[in-house]
Amino acid sequence: MKNNFISVCFFLVFIATILMIECSHAEITLPEGFTLDKISNLQGQLESIQGSGYGFGVVVATINEGILQINLISQSSIHLIASKSGFPTDSQIWDVEFDELGIYSNKLLISISNNIITKIVQVLENGNVVEKASIGDTNEQVGIKFVIVNELTGYSECAYLFDTNSNGGSNLYRMDTEFNLHKISDNIVPNNRTDLDHQEIKFDSTGLYGGYITISDYDLNSDELTGIYQFLPDSSWKELVKPVSCNDAKYTNIKFSLGGDFGKKLYVINQLNNSINIVNSNGELETFASGFDQPFSIAISPDGKHMFVSEVKGIFRIRKLTTAVGPTIIMREPKAMNDDVHSGYSGIEYVRILWSEAIKFTEDDIKILDEKGLEIKKNVQGNNTQFMLISFGKTLLNNNYTITISDNVCSYENDSPIDGDNDGIAGGEAIFSMEHRNNFTCDCNKNGHIGLDDCIEILQTLTESK
Repeated sequence: MKNNFISVCFFLVFIATILMIECSHAEITLPEGFTLDKISNLQGQLESIQGSGYGFGVVVATINEGILQINLISQSSIHLIASKSGFPTDSQIWDVEFDELGIYSNKLLISISNNIITKIVQVLENGNVVEKASIGDTNEQVGIKFVIVNELTGYSECAYLFDTNSNGGSNLYRMDTEFNLHKISDNIVPNNRTDLDHQEIKFDSTGLYGGYITISDYDLNSDELTGIYQFLPDSSWKELVKPVSCNDAKYTNIKFSLGGDFGKKLYVINQLNNSINIVNSNGELETFASGFDQPFSIAISPDGKHMFVSEVKGIFRIRKLTTAVGPTIIMREPKAMNDDVHSGYSGIEYVRILWSEAIKFTEDDIKILDEKGLEIKKNVQGNNTQFMLISFGKTLLNNNYTITISDNVCSYENDSPIDGDNDGIAGGEAIFSMEHRNNFTCDCNKNGHIGLDDCIEILQTLTESK
């Protein structure tokens, strides 16, 4: 009865997940040759990561009721990599930057503000979140945007921090490699502007726009203009996109693509008409995609094969039709909460897997090895569906099974191999482990069995205590 209840719950979760992932916008317009996938219902600030200790994909940072969560999204799979509570309940995420230059040890940095105090936190690969700097007080409103640069760019090796202080201008700070803050200017703005409200700050790594710090601005509380500027190493300003009235545009999130299918280009969100635009090197704009629902963050994979868009209905991925994307694992069950180590006297008899789309396979495509390297027999069901059931020929009991699903497994619809390694491209085995241990109190050597060695250790402990 218990197994039937678990099966029903798992099936309902499967169906709910499918409905959430497959929901998308029919009205979104893309360039010819591109397509759109919805990959998550999360809403958050995006930052792409590759070749780091965090994994491959796009980081999505969210904060709700003072709880910060950072998820790594790779196609349809979602994995929580860090979480921390205790922030003010009205806090918002202002910026997310991955330190690809290594100035701050290649870590992920996040700016969190309640519009009074801004904290810069560092997310470690083990999931810990550490506060590194704080700025602001009750006499001013501070929300920090920042960008990381090094001496090779002509700037100082540091992070430049710009605030959107509505009561006192746009202050500029420098954060050194030890996370000490140094104020550079009280109110630094381009000529003919009274204030800037920075929406996003990025460095031009393409070099096609001069290789400068680039800033999008939407200032509704002062001169009511929106534009895109560049902050030069000598602290002067250069206009990239001519400012226009906030009634005509709202330039917010910007990202540079370093090549690939999206070219060496700068992309900007115009939130007023829900579009993503290409910024040409002469400052002219051309529409790339439109029809989103209040888009607020974009990220482009380092290989230039995927663009991710976060808006009020979730996160979408734009890719070329020629970029093959294979089925991925959305979830599996059972999955233990405690380090994925199962306990209990009966052991584990199966694993269920939900794929992002229907797959086809043969039983030889799945291999199971125990912790001694011995192959475990199995029975696999679910061919031509999204649901795979792997039944173990030998119950997983006080053992560790490594399950390998070959990329011979492919999409039922288009024969694309599975994306087992979650890099966003078809191909790659899916490999995961399942472990079971009986946690007996007398199991002194923690091998899952009570034997002579355990009895000897207990007797030695009793003798020593006398």
